[in-house]
Amino acid sequence: MKRTIISALLALMLMTGNAANTPDRWNIGKDGSISWVIKENDAHSDHLEMSGQKISVVLRYGVSDKGALSLNRSLVFPMLRMKPNKT
Repeated sequence: MKRTIISALLALMLMTGNAANTPDRWNIGKDGSISWVIKENDAHSDHLEMSGQKISVVLRYGVSDKGALSLNRSLVFPMLRMKPNKT
């Protein structure tokens, strides 16, 4: 479990490039929770990708400069794949 988390964090740091130039949007609380305080006129979007044995999902989320939330999800069922891979 620890090795998986460390690998995921390392991959995230490599993909984001120079993180020193990006603003801090996320805060880690004392209880281990993660919060995102939305500032006025600060548009931002991101995504999460999760996979399991029976389902995979990509969740895209964001906030516009006016504070409107946007959500979009894509579901894939790997066990229903056709050959060639047409998911």
